[in-house]
Amino acid sequence: MSPRGQQFTYTFSMESINNFRVTLQLNPDSSWMVARYNYFFDRFGGSSSVLERDGKLTDQEHAAFVKLLKKSGIEFMKESYGFDSEENIGCSVIYMLSLTPEGGKTRYINIRENAEDRFSDAFREMILYSSLFLNNKLETDSAY
Repeated sequence: MSPRGQQFTYTFSMESINNFRVTLQLNPDSSWMVARYNYFFDRFGGSSSVLERDGKLTDQEHAAFVKLLKKSGIEFMKESYGFDSEENIGCSVIYMLSLTPEGGKTRYINIRENAEDRFSDAFREMILYSSLFLNNKLETDSAY
């Protein structure tokens, strides 16, 4: 158990195949890593333009993630949403999440942007917080 309480590993990513990918990873020691890959522009530029940042969660950020992850109900969700049709994935945005609670089993969730399923308010709040955290850390110019 960490001094802050519950330990966990959490990953969140959004990807449009062959276009872009953004990722967030939170580790049991409260370290985080975010990255942005611009596959589409890299093909034309001829080089990789990966942007990566890392750091440590503040106590407030850690508490927010713990609260949101507990409320989200990930452990009760299906593994995939929106992949039932034979339709080509193409440029669809795909959300991928994983959560490994302290001493627990890793749970993986994949969601295609056009999934017609209704997700809980708590889960949507967790996705929003994860997205805002990721975006904020990528847009910060200072090194961590």
